[in-house]
Amino acid sequence: LIRAASQATGERFCAASICRPTGLKGISLSSCCADNDVEEILHDPAAPPILKGPIPAPRPMTIGRQLDKPCTSLLSAKDTLTMENSGTSAPENTTPKGFLEFRNALVVPPAVGENGKYNGCSGVFQEDGTFVNSSLSVTGDKFVHNAPELPAAGSFEETYLAGTHAVGGVFFGHFGHFITESTGRLWILGQDMPIDSIIFAPKEKGFADHAVARQTGLLAAIGVHTDLTVIDRPVRVERLIVPDQEFGLSPDLIRGTPRYVDFMRRCAATVKPEGAELLYISRQGLPADRGMILGEQFLIDRLEAEGYHIFKPQRHTLQQQAAHYRVAKKIISVDCFPLHFLAYVAHPDQKISIIKRRSMDAITNILEQLESFASPRVQVIDHIRADYVNKKFRRIGRTSWSDVSLKSVGADLLAAGMITSLDGWRDLTPAEIDAQLAELGSESESPYWPIPVEDAVSAE
Repeated sequence: LIRAASQATGERFCAASICRPTGLKGISLSSCCADNDVEEILHDPAAPPILKGPIPAPRPMTIGRQLDKPCTSLLSAKDTLTMENSGTSAPENTTPKGFLEFRNALVVPPAVGENGKYNGCSGVFQEDGTFVNSSLSVTGDKFVHNAPELPAAGSFEETYLAGTHAVGGVFFGHFGHFITESTGRLWILGQDMPIDSIIFAPKEKGFADHAVARQTGLLAAIGVHTDLTVIDRPVRVERLIVPDQEFGLSPDLIRGTPRYVDFMRRCAATVKPEGAELLYISRQGLPADRGMILGEQFLIDRLEAEGYHIFKPQRHTLQQQAAHYRVAKKIISVDCFPLHFLAYVAHPDQKISIIKRRSMDAITNILEQLESFASPRVQVIDHIRADYVNKKFRRIGRTSWSDVSLKSVGADLLAAGMITSLDGWRDLTPAEIDAQLAELGSESESPYWPIPVEDAVSAE
């Protein structure tokens, strides 16, 4: 499980790294409609634009200058997460209510170091300068950001944020990381208190307005309605709520707490279902370095013959995706980040078949989340015969491809009642495999070579 979490967080990048931040960004939910960013932005001129309509201007605020101090951990040995000490446990719960409340607390984002990059430290200080340990977020067996140093008096021009706001943790611009690592404190929105916005510290330098708008739209798609405020300067908040992290990419967090799951189920109930009852989530059209199984077109042909709608998430808005996932009775997919999104709106009456596309544990977190959030009937299909890795990446991961026994996949789908016939189901021929690998190598400008399944663990 720890290895799976490490794999899931080992290749982070910010999808919104094309604009220089211009201060505090508060995006109004009612003013934005974000299109999809499933796993990665599709590099296709024909793809729909990221936004429909203008992005509202940020709230007017006085912006100070960036901090330029190194960070050091302010946690004691007892609080530090290690493999030997509590595995992937988050900091201890704050109170029976699950949150702390402060007046005039200071929220500190990562500072820009001499190398021009963020120093990976952020968190909350009480008005008296005491650090709030529960403001740190956990992924896998480590903190996403470490604790920062308290900014020295006079080292920044203080910005003041009036009203009541809640800490959201670390903001990821990437769809998959945001939906699994930036949402763990949102249960606070289901409590009986007014929240003006959720405050985030950015994961990477260079986040952009459209990334904030996109993630606001992502939350709206699953029924979570709030404003997001992403800061790049220290901000003092009139009334700050620090909720416990109750969901995330860690064995102790991936199932969510009962309170968290209850809130998300209530939000999902507001999503209007619309679309086909038989759904195949396709990766067709994504760049080669996004990885897939060989012969997906063959799989598509077989499933279309069974009446399945071939659903390419990157061609739909997030609202449309949620609506399709909500209405479908049978869903077939390979293991991929959209299944984490699906879990938020899934329901117990669904049947879901997941085809493994790589010889690594990229599926345990998905299964745990699906079971906890909705308890649908889930089938895992594993008939990988060989993994293929690109020379540029050299290991099994999100970029690798695999040859699966499609005939065996069909047999498993038939046994689960997902299809009605095995007519036409067969494995790819060696010539078909070689032809597709040659095509992938040409697109990637680098060849692919096989790693037999028995060698996959060492390669990983």
